Amino acid sequence: MDSRCGSLNKDSGATSGPPRNTRSMSFTRKHPGLTQLTKRLLANGESSVVDYKKISKGLKPDDFVSFANTSDGGHVLVGVIEKKHKNGSQYGEICGHLLDDQIALGIVSKAMSCIPPVAIKLYAENTAADPLIRVHILPGENRPYSTPKGEYLIRDGSGNRALHPAELLQIFLDVETRAFTLRFEQLAGKITGSINHLELLLEKRIRDIAERLGWADSKVEDTDDTVQTVLGEVEDLGEEVDRLSERVRAMFRQDGREDPVREGEKRRLLGYLVRQLKEHPELAKKFEAGASVDIRQFGRAAQELNESDIRDTIKDALHRIERS
Repeated sequence: MDSRCGSLNKDSGATSGPPRNTRSMSFTRKHPGLTQLTKRLLANGESSVVDYKKISKGLKPDDFVSFANTSDGGHVLVGVIEKKHKNGSQYGEICGHLLDDQIALGIVSKAMSCIPPVAIKLYAENTAADPLIRVHILPGENRPYSTPKGEYLIRDGSGNRALHPAELLQIFLDVETRAFTLRFEQLAGKITGSINHLELLLEKRIRDIAERLGWADSKVEDTDDTVQTVLGEVEDLGEEVDRLSERVRAMFRQDGREDPVREGEKRRLLGYLVRQLKEHPELAKKFEAGASVDIRQFGRAAQELNESDIRDTIKDALHRIERS
């Protein structure tokens, strides 16, 4: 890196004195001085969160993807070179840089050339003296990012390096996890909508039943027909609830998620079996001997769990009794 901060002509993209053109609509914000953030970035030298560039031409797609592939993103200070204190610690020294739309457009174009494009924000600072450009590279929401040449890089310390295959795989897995979470949240919204629809349906059916019962009170001779009608309505409601429950279970199975209702029934059954085994120790011997189990005796659990689930729960209960 060039450690000198001498005069730079317009073609190099920087200047040692005040800018010739500080008017630009491409910058998110302009500051006459330095922000506290930039002061810290200058004081601590190049690191995992900041890089210095003497001129904007030194800013490459490599720099954008390297920061975008991290969880925190980073900053590039353009118009700054790296210097060393007498004790060896590094810091950034401002050289100054032109501020105009053409330079800003060039920086944005490099960010847009990445695959996928990298999101950035441009800030013009120290405009009252020797201006610099702070390029804020946002942490990528669509990682991993690569250069136009297909290179996957990441910021490591004060430099950029290629991503190891294992790191690249982990980023892909993280992306898939986020996509799955989003899809599950959307699915949960659909489930909530189905439940709300069912509640409205139940309310309507209950009102219908109430109206028909009132009609039956005035016509005693039709009581039997009315009772049969009510029973039919209740049976229809039960079938609709069963169909909705089955749809919900199918959606959970499709996404490989635990069914909270099923898991809740397993926990309740486990608690019930532990209590029964404590009160009736002879049951443990029967279960251990492989006695047949009629799952219907477990009530609601028999509706939510299959025979294999119930046998596994019995084994868990036996293990708990052995440890107690």
